[in-house]
Amino acid sequence: MGSEQRNNKDHIHSSDRTHHDVRIEHMGSGDRVRNDQIGSKLASKRLTSTGPQNTGSGGAVQSKKDYRWTIFHQEELEKDIANTERPHPAKAMSIEYELVDESDPDPLGKIAGPQIYTDGSKINGRVGAAITWWTNDTESEYQTLSLHPSCSVYQAEMYALYRAVAMVKASREKVVNILSDSRSSLELLSNPRTGHPLAHAIRESTRNANAEGKEIRFYWLRAHVGIKGERADELAKSLPKRLMPTMITRKFPYPGKNKIREETILKWQTRYDSSQTGAITKTFFPDAKKAYAMEIEITPVQTQIFTGHTGIAEYLHRFKLLQSPSCECDADKIESVWHIILECPRYEVARYDLEHKIETKLEKQKCTK
Repeated sequence: MGSEQRNNKDHIHSSDRTHHDVRIEHMGSGDRVRNDQIGSKLASKRLTSTGPQNTGSGGAVQSKKDYRWTIFHQEELEKDIANTERPHPAKAMSIEYELVDESDPDPLGKIAGPQIYTDGSKINGRVGAAITWWTNDTESEYQTLSLHPSCSVYQAEMYALYRAVAMVKASREKVVNILSDSRSSLELLSNPRTGHPLAHAIRESTRNANAEGKEIRFYWLRAHVGIKGERADELAKSLPKRLMPTMITRKFPYPGKNKIREETILKWQTRYDSSQTGAITKTFFPDAKKAYAMEIEITPVQTQIFTGHTGIAEYLHRFKLLQSPSCECDADKIESVWHIILECPRYEVARYDLEHKIETKLEKQKCTK
């Protein structure tokens, strides 16, 4: 990784170097596949969709027969490092980090040696990472890195740390400090059991640097402090437009998979809205995306209420199991789900107890939000 840092394809800025473009390998084009179907079901913990499905050929099932989408082979999907490729548990490395004491008048002044500040950003669909190297309060080098639009800020932060370690390896310095405002990234590095590919790469690169007699110290800043930290933030947010969007690896990133999930939910919503069935369910869950995000324990009784498929007169009459859909409380009232929840005097006590417990009067509008 050290040699990568000085590759002529890198977009490196320093006082005595030529500027170059970062050109990391771009994501492949993948296959065109199509879907035969997409379904939806009320699961035990959430209202969820069955798509996308994996196919034997490594593609993904899509939501309509006439829908086309470029997707990647299964082997191109980013996934955790295999156990066989990880170091033995006894040799697993944990990268510890320190917190910068912000109560100190000069919190960074006590950190001896060169300092590398890292940052990641995602603004208007553009994802970037930045690294800036400071020695004796003077910036000597910086990098701006453009990532694929499907990448997340978290990935950008992790990649900035990866490139910072590579920068240390390529330098002649024996002790270097890396400062990041992404605590989640540093926490991931401190967990030796994680198989995240970038975390694994950072740990291995750090291990190699240590073997070369170099010490890398990691610090967490609650927010980028001072000119140096603000410089990293500025660089991450102001990527040169001439840079091509690049991928941090050849693999399809985790957020990219979320994009696929969003597309299938969108297709699900379209079919859900146009369907002639499920009228009761739609009143409770009009928005498929919000329903999918819910994580609640669904009981058999709740399932019957949410679907209307239960032993009420309206439902039984529909299948000619009762002569009338009327409620026992009033022959002029249809015994529907909403009648039982909001009106039926037979359940008045239970309704009152529930309203008292949730401190809200039961109304259809509130039940369907």
